Amino acid sequence: ATGGEASKVDGVFFNVTGGVEKASGLREMIHWDPNTPNPFQGKRIDSLSHFRAPRSPDELIISSAGEVWITRGNRSFTPVSSRQMRVLRDRSIPSSPYDGEYFAVRNEWLFMTNGIDRNMKWDGRKVAPVGVHAIPMPPDASRIVHENNQPAIFGGNDLSTAYSLDADADDRTYFQYRATFVSSSGHEGTASRPGRRSSVGHYGSAARAVVKIDSLDPPPENSDIQWRNIYKLGKDGVYYFWRQVGANESVVYDFEMPLPAGGAAVAIREDTVPPPTSKFVGFFRGRGYYVPTTHPSFVFYSRPSLPEELSSMNFLDVSSEDGEPITGIVAFSDSLIVMKPSSLWQITALANGNPVLTPVINGVGSVAPRANVVAYNRIIFVNEAGVYHFDGGSVRPLSSDLNRWWKIVDKEYLKNAVGWLDEENRRLFLAVPVSGKPILDTLVVFHYELEAFSIIRGQQIHAATRWMGETVLGVELTTEDPEEQYARGTCDLFLYGLESGTCSAEDVVLLKGESSSSDADSDFQVQITREISTVDMTACDTHGLIRFGPYSATETGWSSNDLMEVAGLDVFFRHTGKHSVGVRWYKDRDPVAAGSLDMLLNQDGVLSIMPENSDLIELEGWGKTWGAPNTWGGTRHLYQRVKFPNTVLCREIEVEFFNQETQEPFHIDAFVLWRVSKGQEAQR
Repeated sequence: ATGGEASKVDGVFFNVTGGVEKASGLREMIHWDPNTPNPFQGKRIDSLSHFRAPRSPDELIISSAGEVWITRGNRSFTPVSSRQMRVLRDRSIPSSPYDGEYFAVRNEWLFMTNGIDRNMKWDGRKVAPVGVHAIPMPPDASRIVHENNQPAIFGGNDLSTAYSLDADADDRTYFQYRATFVSSSGHEGTASRPGRRSSVGHYGSAARAVVKIDSLDPPPENSDIQWRNIYKLGKDGVYYFWRQVGANESVVYDFEMPLPAGGAAVAIREDTVPPPTSKFVGFFRGRGYYVPTTHPSFVFYSRPSLPEELSSMNFLDVSSEDGEPITGIVAFSDSLIVMKPSSLWQITALANGNPVLTPVINGVGSVAPRANVVAYNRIIFVNEAGVYHFDGGSVRPLSSDLNRWWKIVDKEYLKNAVGWLDEENRRLFLAVPVSGKPILDTLVVFHYELEAFSIIRGQQIHAATRWMGETVLGVELTTEDPEEQYARGTCDLFLYGLESGTCSAEDVVLLKGESSSSDADSDFQVQITREISTVDMTACDTHGLIRFGPYSATETGWSSNDLMEVAGLDVFFRHTGKHSVGVRWYKDRDPVAAGSLDMLLNQDGVLSIMPENSDLIELEGWGKTWGAPNTWGGTRHLYQRVKFPNTVLCREIEVEFFNQETQEPFHIDAFVLWRVSKGQEAQR
C-alpha cells in the first residue's frame, strides 16, 4: 500500500494504518548484516552519548575498545557502512569505563577526550584535533628588483609605483616575518620563528622592488586549518598582524613599508598554546575549560570567545594541595561546577568575563564522572557515602533512606557508575556495582513523584545515555561466568538472541524503565503500576505495542466512525530461543485486554490455529526460493498465525507482545492484521 491507502487482493483488505510502538523494553536501532561481524562483539562499551551534526540526524555515539562509532536507525551495518560509521580509531584502550572517552558539544563540534590521547573533535564530516597544534615553517623574505631599461619581471611592464617599493631610497629598510596557522573556527596556533630577512634601499639606478615571502609550508592533513596569519616586523622591533592568506598559498608579495610602531597595531601573541591533553572539558560563557592529565587538579581556560585557544598563564588551581584529581566539570545554571572526590567548586565570571573559582562544599564530592546528572534544577552526583544533590545553594544527601543498603556498594568500582534521567517518567537511574566486580549490576532508581528509591538487581551495565527520548544501555553479555568474561573484555551493547547457551546475534537496543522492583535490603518497597500491566523490568524484558486504527492522516478509505472486525494476525519473527511470547489485544483503547494467548518462538507449536511455526523444518526453510532464480537471502524467519478465539469488532485495536523471561528477548520483524472484509461486520 502506498501512502497509507488500503489495498484489496482477492477480497481481503490489507491496511497500512499503524506501526510498532515500543511501550517498554527493546527497540531495534540498527540491522546487523549476518555476514558482517558485529564491531562491538568481544569488546566493552565504555561510554555512550549523542550528537546532532549540522544538517544531520541526531547520532548515537558509541565508544568501544579505542574506537568511536555512530549508529543510525534502519541502516544496515555492512562492511562499507562500517567504515563510514566509524568516527575515530586508534585511541588508547581504557582499562575501565572511567578511563574511556568523554564527550562535550561546542560550536557544532563534538569534542572527544580521554586524558591519554590528543583531544579530538568531529563535525559530522571530518575529525580534527582540538586547537591548532601545527607550527608553520618560518616565512623567508627575498627582494625582487626591477631597474629602468631592464627586462621587466611582471607582465612585461615596469613595476608600478603604487604597488612597489623604492629600492633606491636613502634608508635601508629590513623586512622579516613570522606566521601562525588558523583553524576554520578562527583559533590560532603557536607562532613560528622569524624567517630569513631581506632589505630594500640603497640599490641605485631608480629601481623599484617588491618583497617575496615564500617557504610557506602547507598545513598537515586531517586538520581543520584553513588560514595562515602573517606577522611583519615593525621598525620598533615588534611583530604585528599584516595579512591573513589561505593556508595552502605558497608565495605572498609585500610592497608596504613596515609600521614605525608595530606595538600600536595587533601584535603577535607569544604565549598562545593549544589545549593540553585533557580528561574533561567544559564550556562556559565563551571559554573552554580543560583538565589536563599532567595537572589533574588544575583547570586551564581559554581566551574569551576562543574556546580552543589558550594562554599558558591562564589556569585555576582547584585545591591541588589535597592531592585529589578533578572528577568532572558540569555546566549548571550560570556557573561551571568542578567536581573532586571530597569537594565541590564553582566557576563564575566577573563583569569583565574573567573566571573566578569559589568553594561550594568541603568533605562531599563526586567520585563517578558519568553519574553526574543535571535534573530539575539540581545536580545529582554519587559519593562513596551515597547519592547527593546540589541546587545552587547547598549540598544535601538524597539517599538518606538507603544509608544501610549503600554500605554494600563496591567503593573500588564506584568510579564507573553511570546515571541518566527519564524526564517523561520523572525518574533518575544510577547504575552502581554491588557484587564486588567491575560490572554495574544494580540500578538505583529515584522516583521524583514519590520522593523514594527502588532497587533493581541483576544488570550487566557499563554505559548509558538518553537518546531520542529513550534510554540506551551498554550491557555485558552473560553467556558464561561474568568474572571470567570481564577478564577477557567480552562485552556488547546488548545481549540479543541467546540460543543453546551461545550468543547467536547482537543488536543495538533501547531500554525504557517502565517499572521497578524492590530489594529486601532496602527500607521500603515501591511498585509502579502501568495502565496496561505491571512488569519487573530487566535489561532483557520486552514490550512491543502495535496499534491499528482509522487515525492516519493519509487514510482516505476508512472513516473514523466505521467499525472493523479483526480475526487475528500473522507474525514473522527470528528464531531467538525456545521460549514464549505473550500476546494481548485491546479494543478502542480500553485498558482491559479483550483477550490473550501465548506464542512459542520455536518449531514446537503454539496455542493458536496452527499446530507449529510454519517455516517448515528447522533448517530447510531458510534457503527456500521465492520466485526462482531469485533466492531469499534475508534473515532467517519463522511465521506464526495467531487466531483470536473470538473476532474483535472495534474502531481501533492494539496488539501487545510481551516477554518477561530473563535473557530471552524477542524481535518482531513483520506482521499482517487479518480483518473481515469491509461491510461484512454489519451482518454478524
